[in-house]
Amino acid sequence: MQSHLPAFCVGVTVLFAVIGSSLAENKPPENRQLASLPSLFEKNLGQVPSPYEFVSRSSGVESLFSPAGVDLLVPDGKDAYTELQLRFLNSRPGIVPVGRDPLSSVNNYLIGNDLSHWLRAIPHQSQ
Repeated sequence: MQSHLPAFCVGVTVLFAVIGSSLAENKPPENRQLASLPSLFEKNLGQVPSPYEFVSRSSGVESLFSPAGVDLLVPDGKDAYTELQLRFLNSRPGIVPVGRDPLSSVNNYLIGNDLSHWLRAIPHQSQ
């Protein structure tokens, strides 16, 4: 039985592009460049809640990937978000998202005064 996950990933990527371009149209010209940056994926090492395996942020949209599906947090104002949940119906249990195509960039989460809680050098994947 073949997995439909690659086709789904293409669909989610197209959805991100549509949301991103819509958000970019409403931004000042200097911020439109940010909306055109490529999507990066990070393995969840504690920077988001534990059910999620990967996180991606692009054009203000935070995408959280879990075995159950994808949760999108779309900006809906200054401090408000609309959550859109995409679920994998009738999928095989045990399928876990994986990252591919490592990039040379990393993120650091240096939050708070306790250095033991800092997350450093979280690698990016392009897919």
